[in-house]
Amino acid sequence: MHSMTESVYRVESSFLLVRSARLGEGQSIDPTLSPVDEPSWILDLDAYEEGRLDSERGAVQTQLYRLSGIASNHFGDVVTERFYERYDQ
Repeated sequence: MHSMTESVYRVESSFLLVRSARLGEGQSIDPTLSPVDEPSWILDLDAYEEGRLDSERGAVQTQLYRLSGIASNHFGDVVTERFYERYDQ
């Protein structure tokens, strides 16, 4: 019917929470996502830091770029060229 996984990776001083699911047709595990009429796949990536962070604007911006890079790099590792051909616009 479906398969769901959750993993947490440490990337230097940060963490990456990866949730993925393979769903059968007509299924959804999130009330904000409508089910589709074919098997589907969900990937949720959350890069984060724990503890106190510097709230100075430049430091926050640097941290955001770094965390978004962690998530983006992982995304690039798990999708295929076929995915980019189908969804890259």
